[in-house]
Amino acid sequence: FSQRESVAVYWLMRESFERKDYPSAIQFADVLLRSRPQVVTQVMPTLARIAENKDANGELKKLLARNPPWRGLFFSNLLTNITDARTPLDLLLSIKDTSTPPTVADLRGYLNLLIQNKYYELAYYVWLQFLPREQLTGVGLLFNGSFEVQPSGLPFDWVVSPGSGVAIDLARRPDEPGQRALLVEFGHGRVNFRGIAQMVMLPPGSYQLRGEYKGQTVGRRGLEWHINCASGGKLIAKTPMATGSTPEWTEFTATFTI
Repeated sequence: FSQRESVAVYWLMRESFERKDYPSAIQFADVLLRSRPQVVTQVMPTLARIAENKDANGELKKLLARNPPWRGLFFSNLLTNITDARTPLDLLLSIKDTSTPPTVADLRGYLNLLIQNKYYELAYYVWLQFLPREQLTGVGLLFNGSFEVQPSGLPFDWVVSPGSGVAIDLARRPDEPGQRALLVEFGHGRVNFRGIAQMVMLPPGSYQLRGEYKGQTVGRRGLEWHINCASGGKLIAKTPMATGSTPEWTEFTATFTI
């Protein structure tokens, strides 16, 4: 498409929208985004208004279910163009059971937006909706606590933040067949270790974080787990710091109250 043709298609999209001819508006938006994906920021306000109109978004859902090449761009840009935080959920659920369900990136962007705006309960509900059925039985206070499955990187599962000078992986435990442990290896010199974290939803009460570790840490500081409040980041509790050499599996605990 030339720029002149793109302007004409954009005008037709807007004109169709104003006439409430939503199928045509969606068709013109599709043409634009397939030929010139860089204009997504100009197209998204129109598509977002269609998405939030329950009488108009049926055709949009059908198109998204066919996984057009711009679908990832659509979901990442939708978040800054909506007025209702539940709009992306409606669209994501509409493609959940298709041959091309939402990607981890689609879900991560939406979940992070909800969390940033302190819609914690809605974020947790959304995460549960897209959790594989076989993993739902493992949902508890802490999800994937023994690293039974590869972390998805989504909130409410383990999020590993990459850093320099450190390698993070999952390893089989030779002493416990079928079980795995988190393996953290530090290189020599300065290390930028940004940690491993999981967001959890806990009702008021008393809790204990419990686990096991072994290894060797050389340096003035070791490793510890922190429990922080999502709103404000207040430190609630932390485990004793693991330092020096610990050749055998050793239990650590931290008791705290919500």
